[in-house]
Amino acid sequence: MTSSKGRCGWAVEHPELLDYHDNVWGQPTHDDREIFAAYGQCVLHAGLLWTAMLMKRPIFAAAFENWDVAKIVGYDEHDIDRLMHTAGMMRDFQKITCIIKNAARYQEVQREYGTFAAYVWQFVEEKPLLQNASRSVGRREADQLSVDLKNAALSLRGRPPPMG
Repeated sequence: MTSSKGRCGWAVEHPELLDYHDNVWGQPTHDDREIFAAYGQCVLHAGLLWTAMLMKRPIFAAAFENWDVAKIVGYDEHDIDRLMHTAGMMRDFQKITCIIKNAARYQEVQREYGTFAAYVWQFVEEKPLLQNASRSVGRREADQLSVDLKNAALSLRGRPPPMG
């Protein structure tokens, strides 16, 4: 449902949500860091209300060093422990290790395509898809991208936690 100002109903619940709605959501980007942040947030979002995830965006950005892929790819067990003990962080070992693993694959895609954005934007022929009342807009492209991400070994889940 949209408000009289053209905003979605969920956006007016809190200033952080309003800022996300007006400045991030649905805005095309070619910035690899922003794309990785969005992907990382999707990993962390699983099992969490979207609005709750949005409220934690500043915590996630700080914990993952502003989503710096070059730093994240080098994370080790000490960094995982730090993340698991960060106030407000999703303390899910699999999600954290998934983001670290994805950072390495992300860099491989960047090397192959020049940027991750170039890789993603090829699925829509470099043009944003405009949403309308039809939910089918972009569905084919989204499905193609999803399959290709899986083939590139980018995932939404990481390895299970160590036992013992």
